Amino acid sequence: MPQILITEDDDDLRSALARQLRRVGHDVLEAADGRRCLDVLRTTPVDLLVLDIFMPQLDGIAVIAEARREFEHMRILVMSAGGTVARGKTLEVAQRFGATRTLTKPFLPEEFMSAVHDLLATDIGR
Repeated sequence: MPQILITEDDDDLRSALARQLRRVGHDVLEAADGRRCLDVLRTTPVDLLVLDIFMPQLDGIAVIAEARREFEHMRILVMSAGGTVARGKTLEVAQRFGATRTLTKPFLPEEFMSAVHDLLATDIGR
């Protein structure tokens, strides 16, 4: 099964997403901030990075930029609530920096699983 890293500073959301993925057999790693995320990426092969934008230590945009430099073909699913006005802009910036796909919080569990499934089924030139 693919290995997925969830990087989200909200402990409850991160745990819920990890449980959802584990229930269907995925190996899931977790990180609570951007610095820890990069540490994990540099030591463990990951098939999909699920990433929040607004986090302490290092925000998601900085993580995307660094991940793209080091892991060119990594699939990155970015999720963000942002503000009502900034939401679209934040996700648009994430895509410009290299997010493969975005999800607006709040999202339904089915939307999350569909995005994960679609990304893992996509050949991105490894």
